[in-house]
Amino acid sequence: MIEVKLNISEVDYASAIDLFLHALPDELPGNPVAAAALHQIKKLPSAAARTALKVMPEDTKNALAAACVNHYSDKISKMAVEMAQKRGVPLKVDGVEAAVKK
Repeated sequence: MIEVKLNISEVDYASAIDLFLHALPDELPGNPVAAAALHQIKKLPSAAARTALKVMPEDTKNALAAACVNHYSDKISKMAVEMAQKRGVPLKVDGVEAAVKK
């Protein structure tokens, strides 16, 4: 097995707010900070949510982004397999997991 690590920085959270609002589940088990932030943001119109994100601590925004990746881990895995197959490299992706790095 090979483990691939991908570090992501400089996320444009204002551009991603619609994804956060509509894509994430109402509950984020195991991440109380992101869950509380998401609960508050989902109540706001998109423009107000963008404003809220601007003042939100970076760790909280990162936790939301990680939760989004984890929520879509199956779809991301499938996309990686399809992309590799198109390039003639059959493989199996066992999972995708995101965590906030301190």
